[in-house]
Amino acid sequence: MKEITFKNDSFNLSAKKNNFINPCCYGEDVANWFKPQMEALDIDVIEIYQEDWGLGNELLFQGQ
Repeated sequence: MKEITFKNDSFNLSAKKNNFINPCCYGEDVANWFKPQMEALDIDVIEIYQEDWGLGNELLFQGQ
């Protein structure tokens, strides 16, 4: 498992949405932006999922 961390002011960091598990579960817009970026590199996005800390993307690259 690899973890990528970055900072960017282009995504939602303050508007709480009704589908958040917890009020701090930001990341939906980043995950949705990230998916086509990865698919353009032939990296399959298996799942976008929400946890109590935010969102994650499960990826498959070269079978791994």
